[in-house]
Amino acid sequence: MDYIIQSKEIISMYTTFMREPENTSTHDPVLVLLQGAIPIQDTQNLRKQTKRIIWKKIDKQKYAKDVEDDLKLFSSDITCENAAEKIQQLCTILNKNAEKQCKQPVKKRKKRKICWGPDIAAAAKTSKECYGKWKFLPVYPCKQRDPGIPHHTILRKIINTDPEIREAWADYFYDLATPSENPNFDPIFKNHVEQDVQNLHKYFLEENQNNIEHVSTDIVEKTILSFKNGKSPDELNISAEHLKYGGSSLISILAFIINFLFKHVHIPALIKSGIVCPVFKSGGKPKDDPNSYRKITITSSVGKVVEKIHLSRNEDKILERQSNLQKGFTKGESPCIAALIITELIMDAKKRKSSLYIALMDTRKAFDILWHLGLLREMHKTGLEGNNWLFFENWYTELTSKVKWKGELSHQIIEQQGVRQGGIWSPSAYKIFVNSLLTTFEENQIGATIGSIYCGIPTVADDVTLITTDPYELQTMLDIQSSFANKNRYGNK
Repeated sequence: MDYIIQSKEIISMYTTFMREPENTSTHDPVLVLLQGAIPIQDTQNLRKQTKRIIWKKIDKQKYAKDVEDDLKLFSSDITCENAAEKIQQLCTILNKNAEKQCKQPVKKRKKRKICWGPDIAAAAKTSKECYGKWKFLPVYPCKQRDPGIPHHTILRKIINTDPEIREAWADYFYDLATPSENPNFDPIFKNHVEQDVQNLHKYFLEENQNNIEHVSTDIVEKTILSFKNGKSPDELNISAEHLKYGGSSLISILAFIINFLFKHVHIPALIKSGIVCPVFKSGGKPKDDPNSYRKITITSSVGKVVEKIHLSRNEDKILERQSNLQKGFTKGESPCIAALIITELIMDAKKRKSSLYIALMDTRKAFDILWHLGLLREMHKTGLEGNNWLFFENWYTELTSKVKWKGELSHQIIEQQGVRQGGIWSPSAYKIFVNSLLTTFEENQIGATIGSIYCGIPTVADDVTLITTDPYELQTMLDIQSSFANKNRYGNK
């Protein structure tokens, strides 16, 4: 270091040593005694650090062969009681063989000969010798950088250590995933929805309508190949690459397990568990405010396959009933189209020399506070019936997560509301949840039009734009939006 700022409050002892002749640097050795306390972390409950697999360096053919050999001993006698155990056993086989490939011996590179001139070589040798002597002097000043003490303000409490931050995040997300009451919420509508969902559950159980189609190995393989590489592994350290390069036997076993889950409408808690990662939103937001972070969930890799296949069976029903003005998370659509609609309405208003009134609505924590019972009721209105509806209900029953911070996991939290940002079903589920609001405006032609084409509510997921040429009609649209929010138990900003 070049400079030391001395303070009696911080530094209790400060000594400068005489420079030795062997010290060829321009710095003097110093000894500083600082007063402070370092908290001891509780390492008993911390998760064992797992090394991330670098698939570019792995022999994929050898990995597939080893997996095939281990799967020959895999028993297919699966029941609802041991389904989670079977899936975990399968993931253990995949993870073990991937790690085994990582431990392959690496060929050592030959040391490159440095072509120095005699003068430079002699100077380098002298410098190394002097540094060696200086290093073994009685006092050796350690050169360390102080990165500062990171801290977060969560629930109005300043915390500094990583374990405290991790557990505070878990408490924060638990509160976010727990339904809360608001005096503006409609209790009568809530009772109606609860009764409807209970009746649907009872009716579909008694009817036992097995309307989930059988899954072939081709569909499972196509689904797995559709996932992107390089994504973070799940809680069992399984990523998409583990499944992609596992071979044909793995595909057959996965197809067998998925068909069993569909047939018995059973989803093990193991594949409903997720890892929550707080991701900073940036944009000038304060880093010590938990509301400046997005709740991103890494879900089970096997669960993603099940979830995506189930979604693909119902995607056509969703698109058929979805509002034409919903431009978010929709195949063949783009958020730019919503912006284009607004631009065209502005140009049309200028051409006709009329006023145009616009209200931009955004739901606070839209995905995180979505009401599960309201979602289930809307899903039935969309066309999900029988075991198909029961399977979706099972997805959102007893969801659990753990917060990952600095490579370690927190205690488990239960999610009683919200859809996961990072889940396969989540975008479509949220679109269905708000679809009734969009169709209400569209069917009643409340809002602006271009000619005979209704354009009053262009929407991108949870970002809703209310547009009209009449200020009184805009107030009506705001009242309808507010009523919908209070009935479905969420708030706007």
